[in-house]
Amino acid sequence: MKCALVLEKNSATQTHTEQVLRSLGYVVAATKTPYEALNVASCLDFDVIATYTPELPNDRRSLTSELKRYAPEAAVVVVADDEEPAPPPPEWHQGISAVIKRSQLMSMLWRIVQFGVDGCGLQPHYLPEGYERRQRMAV
Repeated sequence: MKCALVLEKNSATQTHTEQVLRSLGYVVAATKTPYEALNVASCLDFDVIATYTPELPNDRRSLTSELKRYAPEAAVVVVADDEEPAPPPPEWHQGISAVIKRSQLMSMLWRIVQFGVDGCGLQPHYLPEGYERRQRMAV
């Protein structure tokens, strides 16, 4: 079963994103806050993660890198607002596979998932082990 996590602040955009992913055969978990998304990501294994922000509010950790810790094989797509500048480059926020504008959300998300993730064209952006500073205490 293919699963997708959607973190979106705009309810209309969230509904459209869910419809696109469901039409492609994904089971969608919708969240409203970054911390809720982290909690859901820690419980389920996702193939696609769509988020409106690469950052955690009032935290120095990157949301996308934290999501990649829970789902290392998932493709993380950041949906940026049209009027705001583009998010920083992927080397600033580890784990981002693609950045798309909100006005192009439906067509670009469909292409990314249909041809990229399911068609094995978009390779997930893995985090090198050297970037991970936390070590597990128990085995």
